[in-house]
Amino acid sequence: MEKIHLLITRRGPVWRVRILLPGEPRPRWRAYRAEDYPTPGAVARRCAEGLTRRGEDEGHGDHDADGNWIGRSCYDSPDIDGLVVFEGRGGEGQIVPVRITAVSDDGNLIGLEE
Repeated sequence: MEKIHLLITRRGPVWRVRILLPGEPRPRWRAYRAEDYPTPGAVARRCAEGLTRRGEDEGHGDHDADGNWIGRSCYDSPDIDGLVVFEGRGGEGQIVPVRITAVSDDGNLIGLEE
């Protein structure tokens, strides 16, 4: 059995999870809405479900239940700064240009993919 390390932090309405897997040089990042997963335990169980199906369509990624992508700018630290929530094609792990259209009450940026 592999040991997997999770760092779970909550930033406003979103849980951010850093996943360290043996043999992988870079961590994976996932985001979950706190509304859907209210406790760190629920987030950990959701991550475990996705990891047991590695190689399949994990059914979760860096987007919210409304289909908006969740990311960060190249200047943001995942544990300190807010998130960028945007509509568009996006893509997990891709860098996409986003036009910021608003700022949410909790400091996250909201935008549209250009």
